[in-house]
Amino acid sequence: GKASSQGPRARLCWAWISILLLFLPGLSDGGKLLVVPMVGSHWLSMKEVVEKLSERGHEVVVLVPEVSWHMETTQAYKVVTHPVSQTLEELDNAFKEFATVHLMEKPFPLNILSMYKAYLHIYNTFFGQCKDLFHSQETLRFLNQSGFDAVLTDPLFMCGTILAHHLSLPFVFFMRGFGCNLHFAAPQCPSPPSYIPRLFSFNSDRMTFFQRVENALISLLEFQYCNDYYGEALKLSSEVLQKDVQTLEELDNAFKEFATVHLMEKPFPLNILSMYKAYLHIYNTFFGQCKDLFHSQETLRFLNQSGFDAVLTDPIFMCGTILAHHLSLPFVFFMRGFGCNLHFAAPQCPSPPSYIPRLFSFNSDRMTFFQRVENALISLLEFQYCNDYYGEALKLSSEVLQKDVSLMDLVNSAAIWLLRFDFVFEYVRPVMPNMVFVGGINCAKGKPLPKVMFLYLQIVYFSMKSHYVKSKSILIATMHKAGHQSLSWEIAPSLLHCGHAISLHNIFELNWWGFLFLLSDFFYAL
Repeated sequence: GKASSQGPRARLCWAWISILLLFLPGLSDGGKLLVVPMVGSHWLSMKEVVEKLSERGHEVVVLVPEVSWHMETTQAYKVVTHPVSQTLEELDNAFKEFATVHLMEKPFPLNILSMYKAYLHIYNTFFGQCKDLFHSQETLRFLNQSGFDAVLTDPLFMCGTILAHHLSLPFVFFMRGFGCNLHFAAPQCPSPPSYIPRLFSFNSDRMTFFQRVENALISLLEFQYCNDYYGEALKLSSEVLQKDVQTLEELDNAFKEFATVHLMEKPFPLNILSMYKAYLHIYNTFFGQCKDLFHSQETLRFLNQSGFDAVLTDPIFMCGTILAHHLSLPFVFFMRGFGCNLHFAAPQCPSPPSYIPRLFSFNSDRMTFFQRVENALISLLEFQYCNDYYGEALKLSSEVLQKDVSLMDLVNSAAIWLLRFDFVFEYVRPVMPNMVFVGGINCAKGKPLPKVMFLYLQIVYFSMKSHYVKSKSILIATMHKAGHQSLSWEIAPSLLHCGHAISLHNIFELNWWGFLFLLSDFFYAL
């Protein structure tokens, strides 16, 4: 489990070390580096680095289009050209339009729109040369046979990045930055819009309130226009790499739809249908990454050779389960549960629908006759929609394992089921010996409560949030005034701060973060 997640990370670390050795004199015998530069001023900056690498004994090959600027031949490095369809006049005209827009002063948001249009025009013009590169079989054959150790590239036009993936080589970025803040988003650097000005805003890091609003609006649109801007690159990379290249926006949108459905209240069976549709969408979106894993022969080779003893996985997307079967390793599930009751059906636990409410029914274990009928209907459909839901997983597992695989075949051989909730959270039911309730949201030990909290531990926990109006909150608070127990509120501050309700001696106000500590405290949990 932990080893399997750190393995590729360790391999990536060694790849970075091998690249850094290219830049350190005396530590290597000389590597072979492929350089895919940008034209113009971008190349003038990179040229100094390339010449210095050549001086230190590395073999450097610079790949450039036949039609370009400032790419004179020198003895310091070898220049390899590839044919292109554009003329120098077309490149000049695209750059002139790009430069003209930068010299014009326009108010927000016209400045952003005009710049974006100019960026898009120059990008599509120059990216045509990248398409021509991948149409040149002779050039690709030479690159594949040259035995390069790494790729040094400016990623602004993404051509070198796609080529590095195509050649399965580690790559180093030499760049100023992306217009859509991708150079901070991709490495997951914190970049709060209240303090970090976006490129097109022309603000400093000391912004007024309205400048921060402007900055926040730009940040919301960044991935949208970045995906549009690099649309041709994503299309080409999908063709070259023979797989769909998912963007962060696709994952975000799938999760937003999933979360939105959970906040909507609909009657039965519309609640089940809408949730199932949202679950299916987010599953198919994220499971695409699992398909990419099994298309990566290098990763699979590393996993097979690493000698793992077991796999720890959350089976909700089934990727770790399929991988464990592929590696012939025992596996342990760490999970909350399946939506179709599979976590009790696979270990063959009794689960009578008259007493055990199904996930999508939202019933308690004390059901009316009609709720039991509803529960029975859901239980009859569970395996049907679970098989449909995991259709892509079953198809992939059959291809990977080279045999017909059912859903039960995938999950019923789990060695241990670690269920990450407390037993008292579920309903009274028998479980198998290899099913362990580990408790808690993430099984982390909660922080100790502040001492002042122990004055209120003999409490009634009352959760109102934002479901009641002020008059009702005052009424309920007044009712508890005469009691000896303290009343701990989980309530919107706008409802609690309503005059005399906050002044009651035995009422203690907590926000949601305080309740997180409260509910994780051992003494209170007892």
